[in-house]
Amino acid sequence: MDAPLVWAVTAALALAGAAGVFLPLLPGPPLILAAAVINKALLPQALSWWTVGGLGVLCLAAEAGQLVLTLGGAKRLGASKWGMAGAAAGALFFIFGGVLWMLVGAAAGALVAEAAFAGRTWDQAAKAALGATLGLAASLAGRVLVAATMLLWLLADAVF
Repeated sequence: MDAPLVWAVTAALALAGAAGVFLPLLPGPPLILAAAVINKALLPQALSWWTVGGLGVLCLAAEAGQLVLTLGGAKRLGASKWGMAGAAAGALFFIFGGVLWMLVGAAAGALVAEAAFAGRTWDQAAKAALGATLGLAASLAGRVLVAATMLLWLLADAVF
């Protein structure tokens, strides 16, 4: 395959990965990793194995961090399993609205689930909803930092 075409595919996947950090239906860090893997497979001398391996580790860290931070934030402020499930359902319900609406959905889902199914008072449910929202916000911020690091690493290895 022609090198300029491979680099165009690499750039397109990496940019889609950058967008995927903010657009919920695109898997951000995995797309950046896919860009590096495809580039390495088609142009073996272009990127180092350290880059591909490092991006793989960062991708796993981003995915695990999202889960841990989202659920951890909810649990830390007293959410039950119902609240965590409600937060996930609320975020998924508003997935097409972007990041802001996902945060609103997570808060509303946790609030309703805690009050309706876990038997919590509205004050307790609101505290759990705040935890779910803060956890999701922290996980999204973490994904932005990891994706930026991945993009810079990929670019640095490609240029230098």
